[in-house]
Amino acid sequence: MRLADPQKSRAVLIGTSAYRHMPAIPAVAKNLDTLQRLLIDSEIWGLPSENCRVVMNPATVADVIDPIHEAMEAASEALIVYYAGHGIRDPEVFDDLYLGLPDSDSEHLYRSVPFNQIRRALSPNRGPAAKVVILDCCYSGIAIGAMGPATDMADQAMIKGTYLMTATSQHLEALAPVGADYTVFTGELIRALEEGIPGKPDLLDLDTLYFHLRGELRAQNHPIPQQRNRDEGSRVTIARNRLHTAPGRMSPPAADPLASPPPSTDPLVKWSALRRLPPREIMAQAQRLDAVEAADLFRAAGMICADQIVASLLALLNSVANYNFATQVHAGVMVRPPREILAVVAALNATGQEQQITLLLESSRSQSRDEVIALASALHAEGMQAYLTKVLDGALTLAAANATLVELTTAMRASTLADDIEGMFTRAADRVPPAELAQWADGLHDAGYEDLASRLYQRSAAVIALRSASKVAQVASIIHKDGQPNQAIHLIDLAYEASVGVVGMAELIAAMFQHGPDTHADHVVTRCARSMGVLDLIEIAAELREHNHDASARALLLCGARLGQFGGTAVLAERMRDGGRPIDARNVIEVGVKYRPAEEIIVALVELSGLRALDEVEVIQEVVVASDVAVLGAVLEAGGRAGALHILRPMAAAVVRQRSEADLAVLMPSLLGIGHSELIKYMFDDPSIGRKLEGVLINSTVPFRRHILVTIANRSPGSLGSLLRVTRVTAPDVARMLVSASSDLPPEDCVAVIHALQGESDRPELHKVLVEVGRRPIATLVHIIQVLVAKEDTEAANLIVSAYAQSSMRLAVELLESRLRRVGAIDQADLLVSDRVAVFHHGPAHPLSSAVRLIIRDSPLRSSRCHRPPIPESKANHAYRVLPGLDEILLFVDLSLFGGGRGFLLFTGYEVCHRNGTDDKVVTRVPYADFPDLKFTASGEFAIVLGGGKPRSIASGDVKVADVIGLLRTLQRAMKAWIDSNSIEPVGADEI
Repeated sequence: MRLADPQKSRAVLIGTSAYRHMPAIPAVAKNLDTLQRLLIDSEIWGLPSENCRVVMNPATVADVIDPIHEAMEAASEALIVYYAGHGIRDPEVFDDLYLGLPDSDSEHLYRSVPFNQIRRALSPNRGPAAKVVILDCCYSGIAIGAMGPATDMADQAMIKGTYLMTATSQHLEALAPVGADYTVFTGELIRALEEGIPGKPDLLDLDTLYFHLRGELRAQNHPIPQQRNRDEGSRVTIARNRLHTAPGRMSPPAADPLASPPPSTDPLVKWSALRRLPPREIMAQAQRLDAVEAADLFRAAGMICADQIVASLLALLNSVANYNFATQVHAGVMVRPPREILAVVAALNATGQEQQITLLLESSRSQSRDEVIALASALHAEGMQAYLTKVLDGALTLAAANATLVELTTAMRASTLADDIEGMFTRAADRVPPAELAQWADGLHDAGYEDLASRLYQRSAAVIALRSASKVAQVASIIHKDGQPNQAIHLIDLAYEASVGVVGMAELIAAMFQHGPDTHADHVVTRCARSMGVLDLIEIAAELREHNHDASARALLLCGARLGQFGGTAVLAERMRDGGRPIDARNVIEVGVKYRPAEEIIVALVELSGLRALDEVEVIQEVVVASDVAVLGAVLEAGGRAGALHILRPMAAAVVRQRSEADLAVLMPSLLGIGHSELIKYMFDDPSIGRKLEGVLINSTVPFRRHILVTIANRSPGSLGSLLRVTRVTAPDVARMLVSASSDLPPEDCVAVIHALQGESDRPELHKVLVEVGRRPIATLVHIIQVLVAKEDTEAANLIVSAYAQSSMRLAVELLESRLRRVGAIDQADLLVSDRVAVFHHGPAHPLSSAVRLIIRDSPLRSSRCHRPPIPESKANHAYRVLPGLDEILLFVDLSLFGGGRGFLLFTGYEVCHRNGTDDKVVTRVPYADFPDLKFTASGEFAIVLGGGKPRSIASGDVKVADVIGLLRTLQRAMKAWIDSNSIEPVGADEI
């Protein structure tokens, strides 16, 4: 080995320290100055100063490439090209490397130097035989400020016939620490040149320099340099070992730079022959060595032997259970580039050595962070997920032990492993104690990785809950922002259960209000209000106010009012008022009134009234009167059920005076629902509210008006008079309200109103009311009269009957009479028909009478024995003599031609009559009112049975029984329809 001739060699030192769009690297300037000084130092290399060119902060690509071209032309033995500055990767073509210039950045790559141009400038077909490229550059463009790992950078930059050495880093601080004279990598290179390397020969070739730098940087946990060489590039010697240089000592005579060197102590040099040996010969050679040298041999075999040789060698070592030497092979393999490590893994997998793969990957824990990331990235790229998991889990364990979790996470985020981070931490959470997880989470949070911190905080919630209230609130907020609100509440619940005493609870509430979202504060306050008594809440609120947390204290008390018993709410309000907070006290009462059951409010008012706490009672009453209509109505009804008249009287008066007509229209049933005549009378005795009550009645719906009036009539008949006095609503108006809408008002309510009006109206007015009542359907009217009779109010019953008799058609009167007799109202039935002849002659035509006329007129009964008006006089006189009070005859069927008698069947406007034979006493009269329940049955060809009696002869040859029965059934249908609805649909002759 000899030193390259400095006269025939050149060096181009390029550096960019100042950038317009990227962080500056001030140390680069001193890198270049010191390297130039050392290279031209005769004790190190002795390069003539004109042969060592410095290019500082080049502005263009030409400023870089031109000096390299010139040096290539001038050098015949060795050329060194050195660059220090930012290295940039193309974000679209990831494997393209660019060297930064002052105006460079990742968005303007055309302002940088493509390394491919330097590769072409250092053509293997011309220039010196030995070309050395040293790149001390970093990657920029990672958003968080880390510089990407250059694991494969040496492969990217490899040039045939050269020795390439690269230095990379994740962090700007790691590359050039603040205040340092040099960048980390170049600083170590300068130290080796300036101070020498102990234990190494007089002349330092590039491999010796590289492995020395690698060991030193690795020991300091700095980025590990990479190297590649072609065509014996590693044998190039460019420096003397300063430790062996004495004043006046000259270099050895010049010799062939590629001549065979003396035996080397470097393992790669010492054991280079292993590349050509099969595994068994390697094993045999190791047996001839002592343990230290054998370990060195196996380590070198792992570093330099082909992947299949390494796999076979590990299989042999495993077969003889020599695990210590296998470990040395693993260590050697892990020095290799990631692609070569994966090749060894593939060979082990192909030969079924899964255990050796596991042991090999576990040895990655001894590597630097950059090396681990490089290996993991390669595994990720090849889809070796199971092996990737082993490497990452080991890296995480080591990072946790070395307190470098953040650095590991940052490195993974800046690489292709970003998606594997969460899985790595999730697996760790299953085996790491919660206390340690919490510490990990703190570090990640401090570094800005809140999403990862959230995952770990969730797994260590039991530990976090024991921290200060402020820390709990902050962590809960982090978890909530991570989209896990339920987990955040779980943490808060754990902290709540761990809080001790009034002070602890107050601190937790204050922290939630200060640091967390509203939902967290609401949750804690709600738990407090549900689980603690009134006095506890008062103490906690006092503690909060003492530390200027007034808002949280107020929220706690309001929540207590919403969730606690109203009696406790009253106590809260009293304490707050005594403490000089009347507004807050009223707010508490308002919340309690709004949310607590009405029964609780009444109970509290009664108790406070009994305790003579009249001020509190008055405030609560004011709040209730001003509250929502539904709440107010519920309290009024609850007070009525409890009989708390002394509480309700002033409230009812205030309601009528203060609330609008619209509110009163809604509240009136609640006011009346109290059910005490004193209160209702009190409410209506004030003439000043007459106009408002009148508006309520007139403007409300008919069913609602009816409900109000019926309620008054039923529960306090005397108050109806008060209502009539203070409003302009008259008794007939009241009656019309009751009957004008529909027939669904119960008869008992009608009776109640009649009774109420009897005491408030003169006779003519009451008569008008009863006439209105009499317009109800017959079924309802019968029920009303029946109720009046049962209540022994015959006067009202008789008045209704008389009014009905004077205003109705005779047929309708007959129908009502029949129904009254059925229900036992005999006196009213007799009264109804006592003057029916006069009524018939002078009353208005009833629509049913007209319908009957049409039905009979259109009947198909046609014969010489069937007579329609005008009826023969002799037959009519006979009928009127036999049947006193007979109405106009509409159809007369003469039966006297049969059996020698004077029988007949006749139809009038309201009944059917039959005389059988010559006996005038054997007469049957059936009112149409009884038709709905009457049965008509044929008895042979000449007679029918009416209502189950004896057969009546009604027909001869041309008067058919079927036609008579058809007429009777048509009349029956008409009666049913009229009785049911007070109306009748026209029936044509074709239906008879």
